Amino acid sequence: MHQDLNRIEVEDILNTLPVKDQLLLKMKMAGLSYSEMAGVMGVSKGSVGVMLMRAMNRFKKSYEGNGGKGVNQKHELSERRPNLVVCREAANR
Repeated sequence: MHQDLNRIEVEDILNTLPVKDQLLLKMKMAGLSYSEMAGVMGVSKGSVGVMLMRAMNRFKKSYEGNGGKGVNQKHELSERRPNLVVCREAANR
């Protein structure tokens, strides 16, 4: 039950972030490489690290603003790899 509540909290916070941040964080938690993320996002591999750090900082700020005590939800964000076609379409919006 507690794990379900944590998952819901993480999903709610993710949904407040820009779509590109959501995609980056979900791809990272699903285990995609920087090269794979770069391909999905249409950016260079070197840009992924900067974009991911910014997305993580925005997530952390939102999480802490909701009364969370920190971000240690690595496996809570995604149980499987996201559909890359859907990610590409969303990233290009």
